[in-house]
Amino acid sequence: MSHAQSRQKWRVPYGNLKQILHMKYISAIIIFALSFMLISCGKNQGYRISGEVSNVEGNGIAILQNFNTGKQDTVTYLNGKFNFSGELKEPGLYKLLLAAPEDSFGFQMKTDLLYLENEAISVSGNHNELYDSDNRNYATKKRIIIKGSYLNDLYNNYLELVRPFVKEAATLSDEILLDTIAVENMTDRYLDMMLSKQSRLNDLQHKRDSIKNLFIINHPNTKLAYDFVYATLISEVKYKAVFDESVAHGVLYSKVMDLPTATEVKGWLSLLKEQNVFSTSQLQVLDSLWAKKKQITKGAPFINAQIRNIKGEKVSLKDQLSKDGYTLIDCWASWCMPCRWFIPHLKQIHNKYQEKGLKIISISIDNYDKEREKEAWYNAMKEEDMPWQQFQTNKKSSFVASYGVYSIPNIILIDASNQIVATDIRGLDLDLLLHSIYNE
Repeated sequence: MSHAQSRQKWRVPYGNLKQILHMKYISAIIIFALSFMLISCGKNQGYRISGEVSNVEGNGIAILQNFNTGKQDTVTYLNGKFNFSGELKEPGLYKLLLAAPEDSFGFQMKTDLLYLENEAISVSGNHNELYDSDNRNYATKKRIIIKGSYLNDLYNNYLELVRPFVKEAATLSDEILLDTIAVENMTDRYLDMMLSKQSRLNDLQHKRDSIKNLFIINHPNTKLAYDFVYATLISEVKYKAVFDESVAHGVLYSKVMDLPTATEVKGWLSLLKEQNVFSTSQLQVLDSLWAKKKQITKGAPFINAQIRNIKGEKVSLKDQLSKDGYTLIDCWASWCMPCRWFIPHLKQIHNKYQEKGLKIISISIDNYDKEREKEAWYNAMKEEDMPWQQFQTNKKSSFVASYGVYSIPNIILIDASNQIVATDIRGLDLDLLLHSIYNE
């Protein structure tokens, strides 16, 4: 075929060319319009919360608070109706608080947790039945009904699964607290009854942890899984609220905090890293928390620190440990009533195990450098009359940071070889541990 013939073969008539160009122009407009529609539809529209709570008359206050930063948005609501709107860079855990008109000081503010995403979310419930912020009656109350968005619905599924365990655990925790306050010198029979409650409480907490573990494994590419791992590894108790809602409502005493094994944690971290969802900095935070956490797990070497004696002199914690037995470190403060409620029973433990080699020392986190707190510490020591050595540190000390003593009461147990047996022991869990050590 000649060059001319080739040109003739591929020649397009002028009229057809105009038609093709016109079609291309129309197509370009259509494609542009579709692209714009897709971009508009895909554009982040932010979150929209619509609330309607029954049995509320008049103006109240609704607060939406970032659980991690504490930053909050406040709106006034009328007859239980309110709205929030905004835009998030990433989803996260938030706290919703509702104060009725007659509760101007927020003493009985209703509260619950939700995962907020840039989606439409609805809030409802009967104001008279919802959790109070102080929640002394936590187990008899109901959650605020919060629906909308995949992540929040997934979180609701988790909370509903653990709810029976958490509810019973909260009730048992309150009973153990009241029993501890009421009994100065427990009889063996009464103590056995209380220990059975503590054993049941521990069992419930382990069941909750099993469900939490399954959620991490089954949903490793979600913010929920990341937050579960984060809250498990960090020492501050408030973060535990994400997987144990009763913590958000002040039910803390005698609660056994999660104690994951190294195998569990390594499995979680590996799984999250495989998802290619979380940033390098986010994963580094988890690695850093685990590096710190594993330093105070069972079998880890004791971490020394400087503390003060009652004269204000700096001494080495290591020098205060038993040379041939276990050392129980009781972390407390003059203002901590649960700490002081437990002291009478701690004296019983002292009398029972002293001859078996158990040494007790107390370390207060009252600030010795503040005259008012130092005086309160001295007065509390005099009132409680504890027959063992007393020491002091403060909230920003290396001791607090090393052992994660961010809530009290908190008991640490060290063995004769200066290895950590357990940290963050609470309530009668101490009795169960000592029973197993001394083969009772």
